[in-house]
Amino acid sequence: MWRAFRNIRIYCNYWNVTSNPGKVCPCGHFGANPPFSVIASLADDIAKHDPEFVVWGGDFTSHNEPGTNTDDDCRTAKNVAKATVSILNVRYGIRSIKKKKKPIQHLWVFGNNDVLPKYEPLTQDWLEEFGQHLVKEDWLTPEEYKTTWLLGGFYRRNLGQGLCVINLNSNSWTVHQINEEHHEAQIKWLEEEAFMRGIDGDDCNEFLINAHIPLGWLDSGRGHHKWTNLENAVAHEYCNEYRAVIDVHHKHIIAELYGHINKADVRLMGKGAGGNNNKGDEESTDEGKDPVSVATEGDPLGDIDENIGDDATIVAFTVAGISRRANNDPQFQRITLEPQDMLKKHGMKDIEVYSMKGDDCFENAFTFAYSFRDLFKPDFDDGINVETVLSFVENDELQRKRIEKHMALTSMPYTSKSLKDSRFIDAVRSDKTGCELGPPHIDN
Repeated sequence: MWRAFRNIRIYCNYWNVTSNPGKVCPCGHFGANPPFSVIASLADDIAKHDPEFVVWGGDFTSHNEPGTNTDDDCRTAKNVAKATVSILNVRYGIRSIKKKKKPIQHLWVFGNNDVLPKYEPLTQDWLEEFGQHLVKEDWLTPEEYKTTWLLGGFYRRNLGQGLCVINLNSNSWTVHQINEEHHEAQIKWLEEEAFMRGIDGDDCNEFLINAHIPLGWLDSGRGHHKWTNLENAVAHEYCNEYRAVIDVHHKHIIAELYGHINKADVRLMGKGAGGNNNKGDEESTDEGKDPVSVATEGDPLGDIDENIGDDATIVAFTVAGISRRANNDPQFQRITLEPQDMLKKHGMKDIEVYSMKGDDCFENAFTFAYSFRDLFKPDFDDGINVETVLSFVENDELQRKRIEKHMALTSMPYTSKSLKDSRFIDAVRSDKTGCELGPPHIDN
């Protein structure tokens, strides 16, 4: 049995509010970068759950630290990214130490915020420097570093029992950040080598795709959200190249795992899924270079009821991250894969969601929130795959009520309007509010 962790966002936009923990918010203020105490708490939870591998979707670097801008030689941003890797480097779970099992494997990919300086093509120097740190921390093997990472920050990991993870650098389809040499090398590798099966003792027959920015969510698949925050981020002509290759191999892909949008969502993707047939309303916050989508009142998140394309062939997920970005509580997902289910039913056994509420970010910070299998019974009794997701979305009204009741990610009273309230921002800066479970304390 595989027990996998997914975390997609580690850092969030600064929005001119301190991320330093205070007495009111020891776990960081609402809307700001999380302090290292949250990262350390997540590491503790990883050890307790003892997963066989952890899938990271990037963005370990925050938006406005020194060293993020062009011609700024300060190393703060780069050092923070490295320190985050080191803090989260859980080598053995609690039970693994007792049973002398294999070390926990970590699979990391570049996010758009991990490109330093920002809004520029990824440089070879930073690619190599960060890759060397990943090798040092055993998140990247020397062979992966030498053969493919140096070509553009991508690699494939064989987890055994027929499962491989293809880790892609999504900056090759991100506006302003495309390194043409890296893109050409990555797309060539994806076409010719990434999906090779049964070669030289490699038993990979099924694959997970791991990347930061979702591939083709504006152009294919069907959904409830329009995800307008992707419009300024995705270079469509490049994105389509990758989407076309992945669609060819859809029968061997269990799921695509993404981040960036700061919301928990699931879609059915694949060749012939149709154009962007989105339903519902969404408040767009496409301001600045890195906009964030904010859902409407109730924020029913997950949006599993969106996928009704008969031709969709791949399940694709996103998850909220370890920051209070987009009104979310910090969150991770625990995925269970059984080898026999993976081969027979081509999917996942279950997805469990854990979240951190309020300001308790120390012992047992992340608590169980819900299980897809239990919450949405009986739809996922046979696992989470294309067929069961299609069955699930057909039960629209019943499951919509469950989604609205159980899948909202925030336990706090703040909304997007709070971020525009100068009194709220002043209160956060003075450590008077920002993470309470009750009404915010704002002096008149």
